[in-house]
Amino acid sequence: MDIKEQVCSLELAEKLKRLGVKQDSLWYWAYNGRMLISESERNVYVGDDIYAAFTVAELGARLPSELKHQGEWYFFVERKLSDGKWVSWYQDRPDNTKILKTTGFGNAEERTKQVIRLVLNGYITEVDWLEGSD
Repeated sequence: MDIKEQVCSLELAEKLKRLGVKQDSLWYWAYNGRMLISESERNVYVGDDIYAAFTVAELGARLPSELKHQGEWYFFVERKLSDGKWVSWYQDRPDNTKILKTTGFGNAEERTKQVIRLVLNGYITEVDWLEGSD
């Protein structure tokens, strides 16, 4: 499988950076998105147009497994659909209410979109995600 299928797209990577998500990944988009470079190559790259290309594993490891919404706890659910798309949401246990439903054409796209929604809605504020929160 090509690494480009395992990392978030340049467009979503740029959005994450604008939202203040820490640029800490194994891979980075560089040269206006024409090339993926490794973490070790980042040290010699010169330029501002570099964006963390988070992998499926990095996103999954850092997504909250549960979150509190309006006083109730919701747990993370993720599925691959028969058409190849991925979908995720947070669901509460008592009545199976779903919130923050997100879909993507690949697992990396779906997880990245979920992170964006969580940041925009104030659910991700942890030290390991946002710049300036050390």
